[in-house]
Amino acid sequence: MRGPAAVFTVTVRPAAEPTADHLELWDQETADLPELSRAETGSRFPGLPPLRARDRARPASGVRITATIRPADREEGTVDGTVGPYFEGVHGAAVRTLTLPPAGADGRVTLPTLFSDQRPAPTPFV
Repeated sequence: MRGPAAVFTVTVRPAAEPTADHLELWDQETADLPELSRAETGSRFPGLPPLRARDRARPASGVRITATIRPADREEGTVDGTVGPYFEGVHGAAVRTLTLPPAGADGRVTLPTLFSDQRPAPTPFV
């Protein structure tokens, strides 16, 4: 014996992108904000600490972060610089904006190696 068929509607929505309300450079050994490193011209910045992403004081796993290097004297929203510190992009090209891998379960994102070019400049911010 069969009963009446059930009819229903399903709506499928993509999952919301993970977000963070707080990003910080984090030194795991001291659990404090580390000293910013300096590099000689034409070299690499030694031992950059990871970023830690949090959302409401909890680790923000899966957050995607875009790092942009700008000269310290530039204002927010200005075009990326063409000189100064850089990340290596595809085929070793210098890039100053780079989308990093998603944050791990602990909210941590490892920064790639940052290189200095031949021009002396103030320490950049990421």
